[in-house]
Amino acid sequence: MPLLKVYNRAIVDARTYPSALAQSVHFAVSAAEDGFEALNYNYGILFPKAQISPQDTILERGAKAPRVVRHGPAVYFLADYVDPEGANLAPGQVYLWKTEDFQRYRDLGLTDVSRLPFDVSLAGDTLSITLPELDSLLHRFSKLRFSHIELPEETSPDRLNSLSAKVVYSDGSFDEKPVRWEISPDARSARGEVLQQKYPYPSACGWADPVVYFYQGAWYFLATNDNTGDVGLYIRRAASVEGLFADNEPSLILPYDEKRGFIQTFWAPEFHQIGGELYILLAIGGRVWSPHSHMMRLKKGCDPLLESSWEEPVRVVRADGSDLAPGKITLDMTYFQTGGKHYLCWSQRRYNPDSGSMLYIAETRPETPWILKSEPVLLSRPLYGWENQSGTVNNEGPYPLFVGDKLYLTYSGGAAGGYSYVVGYLELEPGLDPLVPENWHKSPCPESSSVMFCDREGPAHNSFFTGEDGKTYFACHAQRIGEDNRRNTSLTRVQINAKGRPVLGLEPQEDLPEDDRRFVTVRLQNS
Repeated sequence: MPLLKVYNRAIVDARTYPSALAQSVHFAVSAAEDGFEALNYNYGILFPKAQISPQDTILERGAKAPRVVRHGPAVYFLADYVDPEGANLAPGQVYLWKTEDFQRYRDLGLTDVSRLPFDVSLAGDTLSITLPELDSLLHRFSKLRFSHIELPEETSPDRLNSLSAKVVYSDGSFDEKPVRWEISPDARSARGEVLQQKYPYPSACGWADPVVYFYQGAWYFLATNDNTGDVGLYIRRAASVEGLFADNEPSLILPYDEKRGFIQTFWAPEFHQIGGELYILLAIGGRVWSPHSHMMRLKKGCDPLLESSWEEPVRVVRADGSDLAPGKITLDMTYFQTGGKHYLCWSQRRYNPDSGSMLYIAETRPETPWILKSEPVLLSRPLYGWENQSGTVNNEGPYPLFVGDKLYLTYSGGAAGGYSYVVGYLELEPGLDPLVPENWHKSPCPESSSVMFCDREGPAHNSFFTGEDGKTYFACHAQRIGEDNRRNTSLTRVQINAKGRPVLGLEPQEDLPEDDRRFVTVRLQNS
């Protein structure tokens, strides 16, 4: 009988695995008599919510001495609710989670022990699980890896050039990849190399918050330019994605300008087509440090590489024309459309005292997208340990990804230029109102983090694009190992797993290893 084990990890250090991460519920599984294998890269899976102080600041909280128990059709996880030093803050209560499928976990919060639906003495650190439950856990929290390549044993010569390889992964999901074929001298067989679209890391050094965008027959690249101290908005254009990073000199389209008050924090620019017009959404600040969300629209029929082609940036405001967030900063604005309506989502923060950055959402109109149609709604606050640690309390960088009709709104937490920077999901099922926070399901743990990659750290603040091969790519910034605050553009492919969930941590070597498995053969008919 397989087993599930829950545990805490030891605190490593403030940079890599502080108390906010170590004091969470970790999972490990054992099949039959095998030893236990840590899930989710030995990174925490269930995190309790932090407390909010009377001053509206976030107080770190952890889960210690985790236990697990089965009751009816559900499995419950419980733990002591502790402060960063591990002291129990709620004697007589436990922090509680519930799952019925090991895919989604409902956060039930602090619960009196006397009101639990089960006898607490039955809960322990291990639980017998079924083989289907083990499979569900492995699908959700184990690393996705290359398994094998499938091809027909034979094909006709006229079908050879259109024959692709079915690359199968460890969970049974697959990707169709093209093959470069070479027919043997006797024309009885063909040998092929399975091809992989792979972008080098880094693709662009010192360029953070990257966006790759296809517009009117050309590829464009926007990002925060750390090389200029985040001053100025620059754009690149090329005939291919690879061309964007091949000695491509960027064009300055929004310069430092004292007169207009464009002085600092030219942050996180994004391309979006809204109401048939091309916009750039970005944050800009003036002499006093205070970044705010702006939009600038491309003039009709004009070249995006020219400064004169863009209208004056306008600040995003509420429906009545008032400040979007009085006394706060706003940044990282993104746009999406669902259910026939148009929405903006952004990050905002108050300092003195620090509220932490939070995600807000509002409906807008396509004719005047810089003027909100609805009141802003608080969508997410960084209450989990993976969102608020390493001295950073962040929910920022939202960006939409649709898989079918389901919306995955990615966002980032942790240190924006450090090892702890991660990506989470806010999931919205088709047909639900985005302005109702309860309609969104928040990831219990990160979907992209440093532990998922072998050659880069802090892979977050992302966007997505559909490449020349029709596949979805995850564009983010990451740093070389150990090089904090040196942010570089990273591009990797998104794989949709067997459960229909987008996987962000797929390294090129796991997508298709660099060995003889890339070379395949088929027999040719009528030869």
